[in-house]
Amino acid sequence: MRKSFSIVVLVIAICVLGACGKDVTEPEDETMITIIHAEYPSYDTAQELVDEADLVFSGTVESVSYEMLDVRAESGKDSATGLDQSHCIPYTIYQVKVDILYKGSSDEDFIYIKCPGGEADENQYVVEGAVTLQEAGAYLFLAKTFENTYPSLLNAAQSAYSMNEPNALNEDEGGITLSDILDILQ
Repeated sequence: MRKSFSIVVLVIAICVLGACGKDVTEPEDETMITIIHAEYPSYDTAQELVDEADLVFSGTVESVSYEMLDVRAESGKDSATGLDQSHCIPYTIYQVKVDILYKGSSDEDFIYIKCPGGEADENQYVVEGAVTLQEAGAYLFLAKTFENTYPSLLNAAQSAYSMNEPNALNEDEGGITLSDILDILQ
């Protein structure tokens, strides 16, 4: 019995000593994800959606980057947000190579589109219900333009449609398909 006890103590001692000098903490490689709930206008018909957009175009996402941008569209008190002072939040910026410009104007081959959410300070911010855009993906974009910043998608769910799925429905899109929008634009 004494021999068994000595062996158990020896095994415990070896394990304890073996752990000395080793970093036994787990690496912090997990990104913290924050879900953002945002209120956007929703559109019942494709015509309403197209009418509200200043810029409608199809194109391919060439690159994705992240920036902290002021949510105000105006200096001083912003009429849309009600904010008096600068308030920056993370945005995802999509560089899109333009294929066809349906509405609005641009002399550029690329248009940069901003969407709330993205990466900042090793954290990820995701807008609840937002369409996920993929690099190299082809989409139809419906955006609002602003004087001193990138154009912005009209809302999180109804502003980008995959060009490869003309009749696909996102449950948050209110029944509007890419085909519905293209019928209006042509």
